[in-house]
Amino acid sequence: MKFKYLTIVFTVIIVVIILITALLPLVIAGSESAANVRFISLPPLIFMALLLVGIGIYFLFNYRLLSLLEREDWPALAYYLEQEVIVKGRYNSRKVRLLVSSYMVISDYQSIQNLEDKALLAKPSVVESNALVFGAARVF
Repeated sequence: MKFKYLTIVFTVIIVVIILITALLPLVIAGSESAANVRFISLPPLIFMALLLVGIGIYFLFNYRLLSLLEREDWPALAYYLEQEVIVKGRYNSRKVRLLVSSYMVISDYQSIQNLEDKALLAKPSVVESNALVFGAARVF
């Protein structure tokens, strides 16, 4: 998966939609009545612009995580997620699930048990919501 290319393609599609939405009233209605039609097309333009900004911000904030996933560098991903989850104490469900999955890929089952013990102390709801991945690790 090339997240960078997917983001670029999605951005281009949104820009094309914004341009079509902005310029279509001029083409269809002419310049005289385009001012009235623009008020109708203004909310979709604002929504698409906010969507474009949101996707860009999400990609920039998660660039390191996405690049490690893209390269399939599981030990580096596990280390990065250990720093995010265990060291910084950010026990959110998505990152814990991804950390457990990366541990399973590199066959580090003891680290999964340690993560489960630490997560039970720090935030038990994360362990409950990820019971399936923690349970799958116990099978092996």
